[in-house]
Amino acid sequence: MLRHAYLILAHEQPSHLRRLCAALDAPGNQCFVHFDASRGPCPSLPANARVVPDPLDVNHGGFSLTSAMLSTLKYAQSLGEFDFFTFLSGRDYPLQSNKKIAGFLEQHAGQNFINFYRLDRGADYYHHLSQRYFVDTRARFPNALQSTARNLERVVRFGLPERKFPAGLSPYRGSAFFTLANETTHYVLDYLGSPEGTQHLRFFRRSWGSDEMLFQSIILNSPHAARCRFHSRDQGQTMANENNASLHYIDWDLKRERPAVLDERDLEPMLESGFMFARKFDEIRSEKLLASLDELR
Repeated sequence: MLRHAYLILAHEQPSHLRRLCAALDAPGNQCFVHFDASRGPCPSLPANARVVPDPLDVNHGGFSLTSAMLSTLKYAQSLGEFDFFTFLSGRDYPLQSNKKIAGFLEQHAGQNFINFYRLDRGADYYHHLSQRYFVDTRARFPNALQSTARNLERVVRFGLPERKFPAGLSPYRGSAFFTLANETTHYVLDYLGSPEGTQHLRFFRRSWGSDEMLFQSIILNSPHAARCRFHSRDQGQTMANENNASLHYIDWDLKRERPAVLDERDLEPMLESGFMFARKFDEIRSEKLLASLDELR
């Protein structure tokens, strides 16, 4: 039986979070929920969900989000061996039945489903890596001083020279929602416990959106890169476009929110996509769509 750990980072919409965990309830599945400490205690959840102890205050774009991901992964690993680990947000939902998801992953044992592209100079969001950000530090300032803190951050960011990525890895970037094989997660945590990994962790603390860079940078520079979906040695040193290899359906239509809040108009394209999961959902606006998905799953 396939064992699948769902690592869910949530901070709002407790009704949808409970619905998400209930939808993933199946033999072999276990949910691990990190609920943002700044939003209060984690709401009550179904029996198949374990709440990550000592949750962190999480700030969008800050290293605190990456820390929460690592904390959730370590907690899940401490409670047993799993074949796959999937990172979800509290606004995600499965598009397929648990049986179909398990069957798909059993056919791709040992493979990783993670988006990635080389974060070379000139690539999208290269400045998130090369400039200095103090997201978590700034978040500790009182609301009345937030504007002053942002201005100080800009002075530092534009007044200092470009940061150089530490030697040893080439930087990569991609989505923070991905599925990793067990062996790959062990490699990531082992690497982060090494002197080189500690150096890279320090560097990412001053980046913006490290949750979209740290895992990719480690995995795509490792022997596990060959196990990443659609990875090819022929990609060379640069990549023109992001390798969209994750199992998520996300609508980035410029005419909608970024990403779009999904509703009943999205049902047909979601089902035709063949993806396993989707985001993002709203417990009120997406209710009809969620009801339709529950009927079809």
